[in-house]
Amino acid sequence: MLKRVLPLMSLITLSWFLIIGLSFLFFVVIVPAFPAIHNSGVFTVVAILKIGLTFGLVLVWVGVMVYARRIYVRSRRIIPSPT
Repeated sequence: MLKRVLPLMSLITLSWFLIIGLSFLFFVVIVPAFPAIHNSGVFTVVAILKIGLTFGLVLVWVGVMVYARRIYVRSRRIIPSPT
């Protein structure tokens, strides 16, 4: 039973670690690293950089989750036994 549940538990744990890690990067590194967007104008280099870094973090999270799901689905395939 544990052998069948362990890959799913690993996928869920990975997703939580990614959420926590990328939230840390966003709130501790990206937000305080530059001045606030509303103080420096609407579309300045800082605003575009912050938006780009945030979008990059989202792409990293989605990419890792798609790759992890692909590994999970491949591990769950049942190979039919020859009869």
